[in-house]
Amino acid sequence: MKKFFCILFIFMSFQLYSLTDDEVKFLKACENGKYETVVAMLDRKVNVNVTTEDGLTGLMLASHKGYPNIVKLLIRHNADVNIVDNVG
Repeated sequence: MKKFFCILFIFMSFQLYSLTDDEVKFLKACENGKYETVVAMLDRKVNVNVTTEDGLTGLMLASHKGYPNIVKLLIRHNADVNIVDNVG
């Protein structure tokens, strides 16, 4: 029975973090400095605060990789600067 709940928990965890194609594209664009793609995804109304499985936002990814133009763009689109990742 314990094994069943463990498997069920793992399955449910994957369901919690299933992202749309646009959300994946948005997060990758933030991480890779693709400004025009980020703009296009924001125009498509992607959630600016969407997180990866690890709790990382596009704002975190862009700032960590050193893309100030994307950081400014995301903040102008109301990115939440107070979100923390799974590590805290």
